[in-house]
Amino acid sequence: MAEYRDPEKAPPFATTAPVRGEQTLTYASKSKTGSSHGFTFWAFLMAYTVCCIALAVILALVINGFNAADRSTPRYINGKLQLRVSDITTLISAGLVVIKLLVTSWTAGAVWRCAVELTHSTRVSLSPKQLSFMTRYKLPPWTRYPFELPKGSRSLVVTAILILVLPQQFIAPLLSGAVNWSPSLIPGGAPVLVNSTDPLAAAAYYYQYVAPVTYIDKRTQVYKMATGLASLPWSDGSTTSKNGTSLTGNGCRHVVNDDGLPPNSTLRSAIVPCIKFHGIAWATSNDQIPFNHTNTVFQKTMSLINDSISHYNNPGHAVLFDPDLPWNNSQGSGLPPSTLFSGTKVLALNIANTYNCSQIGINNFGDINGDRRTFPQHIVGWALGTCYIFANVTFTAGVTNSPLSTYLSSRVVEDRTPINEVKFEPSIWTEQALWLLPDLMTMISLANSSQIPTWHNVDLYAENLIRQSYLAAWDSLHQTFDEGGVISEATQVEPRIQASVSYPRVFSWLTVSLLTSVGGVLLMLLPSREGDIEEPADEAAERRREQMEDTKKLLDDLANLDFF
Repeated sequence: MAEYRDPEKAPPFATTAPVRGEQTLTYASKSKTGSSHGFTFWAFLMAYTVCCIALAVILALVINGFNAADRSTPRYINGKLQLRVSDITTLISAGLVVIKLLVTSWTAGAVWRCAVELTHSTRVSLSPKQLSFMTRYKLPPWTRYPFELPKGSRSLVVTAILILVLPQQFIAPLLSGAVNWSPSLIPGGAPVLVNSTDPLAAAAYYYQYVAPVTYIDKRTQVYKMATGLASLPWSDGSTTSKNGTSLTGNGCRHVVNDDGLPPNSTLRSAIVPCIKFHGIAWATSNDQIPFNHTNTVFQKTMSLINDSISHYNNPGHAVLFDPDLPWNNSQGSGLPPSTLFSGTKVLALNIANTYNCSQIGINNFGDINGDRRTFPQHIVGWALGTCYIFANVTFTAGVTNSPLSTYLSSRVVEDRTPINEVKFEPSIWTEQALWLLPDLMTMISLANSSQIPTWHNVDLYAENLIRQSYLAAWDSLHQTFDEGGVISEATQVEPRIQASVSYPRVFSWLTVSLLTSVGGVLLMLLPSREGDIEEPADEAAERRREQMEDTKKLLDDLANLDFF
């Protein structure tokens, strides 16, 4: 009696014995086990492709611009975990490890499939060492010495598959190095209300400032306070460039109360003194310097504290004045009207200390007489051994309602608006601050507390000296007489380290990674061997059994072979 076999329980690639008396032929078919293995094999490739795309998208859309906590920031803030740079790096590395695991698993099966295709091809004759080379290094067997060219379409497809898979093994550093980190700041905590007005300010004492000489002490007090306020905003050299200009804003800096806010905190809607220069025109001949300009400089009339300004002979000493509008003490005892200055004033700058201004030589400004292209100004000498140059300085001075200022220190803020976009407004201290400039510029240049660069920097030296003096004079008057002031909103910031992702590196990595997926598509579309067409079950079973045994034996033997 013929043995009955259940087709569903037949082993993989086996045939079903025909029932006696039946003349029809059955054909071999894959078992459930074979189908599940095939699904698992391609699932690795699908998972690999999805993970590569997901990792690239996460870096481009999530990691780029991410503000990681630095070492000074607690791990948890309000119960929320703060990720650090090391955490992000670890997550990226973990993603690469998962991708490496998936591609390794798929590649092992793909190389086995390629080995089966080549060992059963009638047009390919490979030595065991060539196949060992292919399985070990995932390279086409023809690249092993002695080199050969692949023969037949099947060999070309296998070669293309292996070449497409190869680069993925070496490109992980391309992605892991795609993230750059730089310091950044983010708002932290609730805004706080601050007031820049000095609590001791009293408008009632302003009459002493404009009173006759008997009350000169009040003007001296304001002047001495201004000398200290002049250096405070510029004491940090990291906020200024080599020529003395600001690196952190438009140069309009303001001294405020110390409310304990750290640097880089922000202040909104603050009244900040500001000055903008439009040009400096130096006199290049004697006829360009009117007599009243030199006469004013060499007299005592400019000083508000009765100082002999003209007697200072240090190179860099400078005064800014209007010969037609000197300060006077008949202004009345009330607070002055609000004004906005926009025009031209005269600048006199002592460029050297010598009695022979035609042979100055080299000093802190440069080679003055030897380099007339750099120093074309006409030099005026005076009896006290000073050499002056004169200029007409055009500028706008007043205040601005700064929409956003940044704390440079706990006591200094700077407007962040580009200087050409600043909206100037009048102030009651604009004109008084400009009148105080001759005294204040003299002291600042003598002490050099703000360390304004001078070497081949005459124009910017003059601008920086005027700017620092005006801002300090305004702050001094503001802190002495302004009561109440304007309440502003300050926001503390927290230090962070911001990620900047290189898109070219990320998408180059993704492109190379997807070459492996392209290789998988080629493997999926690889033409079936002639033996894979339908044939009688007994012949198909015999052929598949032989192939499986040959391939298994071959792959087992390959593991024991050396490369050479």
